[in-house]
Amino acid sequence: MHNRTDTQDAWIVGEIENSLSAVLFREDYRDYYRRKGMSGFAAYDIGRQIKIGGRYSSDYFGSLTNTVDWRLFDHRYVQRSFRPNPAIDEGRIHSPRSELIFDTRNRHSNPRQGWHITAMFERTGGVFGGDYTFDRYLLDGRRYQPLGRDMRLDVCVRTGAADKALPAQYLYDLGGVSTLRGYG
Repeated sequence: MHNRTDTQDAWIVGEIENSLSAVLFREDYRDYYRRKGMSGFAAYDIGRQIKIGGRYSSDYFGSLTNTVDWRLFDHRYVQRSFRPNPAIDEGRIHSPRSELIFDTRNRHSNPRQGWHITAMFERTGGVFGGDYTFDRYLLDGRRYQPLGRDMRLDVCVRTGAADKALPAQYLYDLGGVSTLRGYG
């Protein structure tokens, strides 16, 4: 069971970098919403590199407003306020989701080399009920390539598709920090 502040933007910028940016400069790169509900999941490792998993979630999504307008350092270069948190399409979503993960990274925390590829499928509505009906597909591929001692190239490619209109909190983004919303 959960009642939490959530985001679909964790892939855009890391939590530490985003938190430091918010505390020091009033710049938060994530869009947040309230998520209340429950979920259950199961996962199975097939060998060392492949994992399959499934999850069923029943959630209510609600918008959040900005309640903080401070920063740690006050100086002439940062005079802006936090941008408004965008409103979402509030409602209930019931969904089963399946994932397939291929992972050849040498370490899970701060990997130096390897691949991490995740394919996800989620279905909502229909026999599951809820306020939305759509199928959503995500493919996230990451490559960690060493270039020499203490140097590496990290690349992330993420793509998604849906068969019907998605609620605002699930819209796809194009790019990284300061992203553009994706449209049909």
